Amino acid sequence: MNITDHTHTPLASAVGSSSQADGAGTHATRTTRPAPRAFGVAQLAQALPGAVRRLNPAQLWRNPVMFLVWAGAALTTAIAVAEPFLGGPEPSGGSPVPAGFTWGIAIWLWLTVLFANLAESVAEGRGRAQAQALRQTRTSTLAHRVRGDHAETDAEASAAGTDDVASSELTLGDVVISRRAS
Repeated sequence: MNITDHTHTPLASAVGSSSQADGAGTHATRTTRPAPRAFGVAQLAQALPGAVRRLNPAQLWRNPVMFLVWAGAALTTAIAVAEPFLGGPEPSGGSPVPAGFTWGIAIWLWLTVLFANLAESVAEGRGRAQAQALRQTRTSTLAHRVRGDHAETDAEASAAGTDDVASSELTLGDVVISRRAS
């Protein structure tokens, strides 16, 4: 949590003066910083194209729940488009259904799919940003690679010259010296 609590009391109240009982002479200051937002406008704007691309059924197939919501939204939209040509909505349970009811359900389902895809796109963008930040801060371990082949004459390679290289540059068969940190 990003809330900092600073309490300041005068010395007289800290040692227990008589003014402490009625609360006079003490004051508290609370400094708060606004909590970070879950989604920033810039994040949402960057994630929106990805969310729309995810409306493709081939991509939704990987998430069965969202695929079924997408299929329901498509079917409900088709019914809402066809209703005016078929004589309007049929009564349900003996009471008439309002003309915009099917459209309302269709829009609600499409918004559900779109917002789920938007949340997934934002999470993917955050993951990519975090991975990039980790790649930038990654440090390399220094290795002491032995120059030449001294296996027969100097098994410990104590007299051999070494090159300091990044551990990521080592290849299979390289001989390194491990030294205890002092």
